[in-house]
Amino acid sequence: MHAQELVGCLMISHSTPVPNGLFDRHLKNLKASELKVLLVIIRQTLGWKNKRNTRDWISGSQFKSKTGLSKRSIGNAITSLQKRGLIRVTDYKNNVLSVPTQRQYSVRNYYALNTNLSVKTSQRVRKKQPVSTQNLRPTKETNTKENLQKIEKIKAELKARWGRPSQLSTKDIS
Repeated sequence: MHAQELVGCLMISHSTPVPNGLFDRHLKNLKASELKVLLVIIRQTLGWKNKRNTRDWISGSQFKSKTGLSKRSIGNAITSLQKRGLIRVTDYKNNVLSVPTQRQYSVRNYYALNTNLSVKTSQRVRKKQPVSTQNLRPTKETNTKENLQKIEKIKAELKARWGRPSQLSTKDIS
């Protein structure tokens, strides 16, 4: 068996599908604890070959043993992932538990991935619209050669008209 075939077999038979959106959009913004908790949720919901769930009951002790994090870190990570809209936490009746105290007093918390983990084609292909510079006012940050020339021209006109130079800056040009 060649190495490529072996890797292919291992990836298919002993793997968990992870949505590309996690890598493409969210990975760089997640803390390590958030990523660990999110990966546990992905494993528990998408990681079963015969039984892929849309949501799964995950206990605090499961999170603790699988992530190696403290209860507080796990709770903070879950709250943050909910605020980011990456996961949904519900009770057994599918009522959303959006506050930590609701999760704390619920008998069983069910965790699910939100659909925004996947990157939509329209977001991938989106082109940047050109910015019109026609109505932009010059600022101190845009002291370009052109703006400095405008200032000098206006100063010369004012000196000719009033006999003294003006204290103009780029803010005064509209």
